[in-house]
Amino acid sequence: MPRVTACSTLAFALSSLQTALEHIAGYGFDRVEIADMLTHTKHFSTHSSRTVDPVAVRELLKQNGLTPVAANCALVTFYQDGLGFEKVAAPQQSAAERDDVRKAKENIVFYKLHEPTQAEAYKAQASAHLDNLSVVGVPVVCLNVGRRVQMKDPDAEFGRPQR
Repeated sequence: MPRVTACSTLAFALSSLQTALEHIAGYGFDRVEIADMLTHTKHFSTHSSRTVDPVAVRELLKQNGLTPVAANCALVTFYQDGLGFEKVAAPQQSAAERDDVRKAKENIVFYKLHEPTQAEAYKAQASAHLDNLSVVGVPVVCLNVGRRVQMKDPDAEFGRPQR
């Protein structure tokens, strides 16, 4: 019979990491998954304006008696002209989504890993992220790479013959 052994900070998407960890510990969990989705659940970012100190995160976990078991992070970037990025409208995924989250989603782009320049940027960001998560002591990491509906025409994008 499956049993719940950990809680994700994603459950506290609109709270700070400190608040999320305090609540998770308060509910009696001793294990936690750290989530960061860039536009919400801003709990472990490698983006410059929100970069976290992994040593401080490790201390927060210790203060709350929590052991990290995994991290679930979206590695995306912000749209910039001239870098070959393509903006694709992100659907509203929740009725609870705030206006600031919707607005932020208008300017995020997922890397296209089949394009060498974007693949290199993704690898650099992933490497920095993994280094920081290692300092925290996170043993398992899931790095999201894109949305299924990101490409307008996948066949053309990958150079496949039209069906």
